Amino acid sequence: MSKINFSKLSFVFLAIVIVIHIFALSKLIFFPYPEFFIHPYLTANGLIPYKQILDQHFPGLMFLPVNFDNLGVNDEYIARIWLIAVVVITQLLLFLISKEILKSNKKALIVNLLYLIWQPFFEGWVLWLDTFLPLFLLPAYH
Repeated sequence: MSKINFSKLSFVFLAIVIVIHIFALSKLIFFPYPEFFIHPYLTANGLIPYKQILDQHFPGLMFLPVNFDNLGVNDEYIARIWLIAVVVITQLLLFLISKEILKSNKKALIVNLLYLIWQPFFEGWVLWLDTFLPLFLLPAYH
């Protein structure tokens, strides 16, 4: 009888954690900020930012030529898919980084479980600009 290799089994557990996380996010009330839709729409239809479009903060990323409207974020369903994709990529990056730091697949899976538990509590149902920060910060750390 061959012994089960935990390194291969850990990827199965990671996939289970990710599927549970996707399921949990799909059942939560989803709230994308309206700026994701309004500012890119107005810019795409010819309005000039800060001259004809006023806002109380600086959403400059919404006014760039390549913005969320150009990337396909046109409704709340696509925005939810983007949120879930960001969470899946973050889960994978957390596993890779924690596996490298902690030198253990078991401990890396604990990191992923903690992210699964706490991410929804820290406004995990909200899509805003800070949702995309792990996509830049985690690879920079790695």
